[in-house]
Amino acid sequence: AGTAAHLHQGAKGKNGPVIVPLNKNGDTYSVPAGRKLTEAQLKALKQGELYVNVHSNKYKGGEVRAQLQP
Repeated sequence: AGTAAHLHQGAKGKNGPVIVPLNKNGDTYSVPAGRKLTEAQLKALKQGELYVNVHSNKYKGGEVRAQLQP
């Protein structure tokens, strides 16, 4: 089971910083209310340079990574 999830900025195959920590509610995650991407982050999204990383107790650095595609 996931313990945390974040939206990161990084190209495919590269790690990047957390830009949006996601809220956990049971087994689902959501973007915090009112949170929006900056102009630079939106540009990165359009270039395929944002990803979601889900952490677990077994894989604290991240168990699942999903690169977001425009």
